[in-house]
Amino acid sequence: MIPRHLFIPLFCLTLPLTMFANEPEVLVFTNAQSAVLDPANWDAPYPNERYFDALRPLLIRYPGIAQTIRDKEAAGFRVDKVELSLTWERQEGAGPQRGRSGWGANEQYKENPGKWSATIWPLLRPWDASDTSLAPTWNAWLPNSACWSRGGGNGNGSDRLDLPLGPRPLHADAKTALFNLTPLFQDKNYGRTPGERLRRFEECGLQIYKSELYDMKYRNFYA
Repeated sequence: MIPRHLFIPLFCLTLPLTMFANEPEVLVFTNAQSAVLDPANWDAPYPNERYFDALRPLLIRYPGIAQTIRDKEAAGFRVDKVELSLTWERQEGAGPQRGRSGWGANEQYKENPGKWSATIWPLLRPWDASDTSLAPTWNAWLPNSACWSRGGGNGNGSDRLDLPLGPRPLHADAKTALFNLTPLFQDKNYGRTPGERLRRFEECGLQIYKSELYDMKYRNFYA
């Protein structure tokens, strides 16, 4: 199988805030921490990578976001909405996963690029990629100490909240995928209180997958 990664240069989290009758203020977070989990190298960490595909999820989180928002709330602001924006950079290779070469396939891949989309899951396990020795792997959210209940953080209800967001188009012709995360911060399955939900979001972050294994318009060229 030939992996076709989607590369994402920017994870932009925006939070419009209001305070009484004042003009809204918008907080923008771009300092995301990231890691990729690879089932082919299940015990190897890949911190600070920014790609994903249908088999290799990308994890992102925003260190420090909880305190920043709490400080704003203490000043009288209220969070009205939380949105995550993913910006398309490129696709690795022209073809789809498992696509053939030759027989006119390469020309079609180039002239009519794949139409992909992204799906997000809120994670329930804390992780930290600031230290490579502690960065999550496909096997464990804390290497040598704590394993995912299912490889790659795919255990619904244990590793991640069974609440997928999306899919949203993300490809060469749709370069921005916007996800409304507001319901997540209101979901008591994610945390009993707003403070718990905010802390969990900072510590656990999100898991991102490419939704499709194939683009069926290339069906004549699949292996």
